[in-house]
Amino acid sequence: MIRTVYISSLLVVLCRCECVIDHSSDENNWEQKLQKDLKANYDISQPPFVNRTFEVMSFIVIDSYALDSGNDRFEVTGSLILNWMDDRLRWNRSEYAGIADTVMRSAILWLPGFRQVNAVGAGDDDVPFYTLCRVSSSGKVECKLKSVFTSRCRVDLRNWPLDVQQCDLEFGAWKGDKVLVRVKFPNQLYISEVTLETHWRLTDWEMKHSNESEVQTVWTYTLERQTRTLAAILVLPAVVLSLLSASCFLVDVKRTIRLLLCCFSHGCHYRFLSQLQQCIPKHAEDPPALLLLYRGSLVVSVLLIMLSIVLRWTATKDTVVPQPLSTMNKAVMCSRWKMLIWPQWHSSSESTCNKEWTHLANTMNSIALGVTFVVYAILFILFLPR
Repeated sequence: MIRTVYISSLLVVLCRCECVIDHSSDENNWEQKLQKDLKANYDISQPPFVNRTFEVMSFIVIDSYALDSGNDRFEVTGSLILNWMDDRLRWNRSEYAGIADTVMRSAILWLPGFRQVNAVGAGDDDVPFYTLCRVSSSGKVECKLKSVFTSRCRVDLRNWPLDVQQCDLEFGAWKGDKVLVRVKFPNQLYISEVTLETHWRLTDWEMKHSNESEVQTVWTYTLERQTRTLAAILVLPAVVLSLLSASCFLVDVKRTIRLLLCCFSHGCHYRFLSQLQQCIPKHAEDPPALLLLYRGSLVVSVLLIMLSIVLRWTATKDTVVPQPLSTMNKAVMCSRWKMLIWPQWHSSSESTCNKEWTHLANTMNSIALGVTFVVYAILFILFLPR
């Protein structure tokens, strides 16, 4: 009884099941027949059109980019997509079970001689590529392959570490006797969503076309170095050192602490320049402006030491002031210019000659202070990275 019920239930289930027919074998047969017919009279050595300009649409989807500033080398990794029309690959879909497109190996197709003109180590011959291409019934051929484009990029480090670089990728095509291939790019930049993070940020780009030279398309990429934190670490000490040097003018020239402060400022300059040498790029034709800023400040610190020695010697003299200096000193002290003399120190001696020498030291110190501010203003305007 149980066996009869089981067999009956099984028969009911089998009767209700739909019969699934696998048509994959028929589709494969139709596609094989299609590819056989397409390759029958196809000559890969002959271009689709003869004695005319042949256009190839190209796209580059950027996956990653990198700039090696030490070796002046720019590299873009991504997918290269080439589209062109080949009427020899057309077919009637109704004759091949409605097949709209098929996949063929690039080795059995005519390929445009696409090449990067300014590639590092590029030769005169085109580099062939091997990949799978999708061919549609309208004759459209689309090939996609992973590519790495490298070029020489002259790096200008004068504004380091806030430098902005421009690097070019130049593209062209093979020019044969029967056809002239023109490679065209859309006026749009394609960047993958999974673009790898680098020390550089792509901020702008520009594309130029030319039909009268070997280089048909030039991509110019603008890259900005991502070192805002490093810039703050390197620029802030320049401001601190300049203020340290300027503070020397506020100390009495007759006190030993002023000379020690000038020597300390000079030592800080030398120490920081030694540290800066370790992180500064060394493969550049032009030195970074920041380095010139620190060197200029170092020279100012040396001159301040010499000035402090001279002013200390001047303020301690107790001899008769030469007539030209005495006349100039009295003219300054009796005019409105004396309001600009700051700071002013007074002589503790009762000697008239020493007081006059002290006034002269005050005048020289004020003039030197104004000149130092002007020098630092010029240094920061010319050499401060921005």
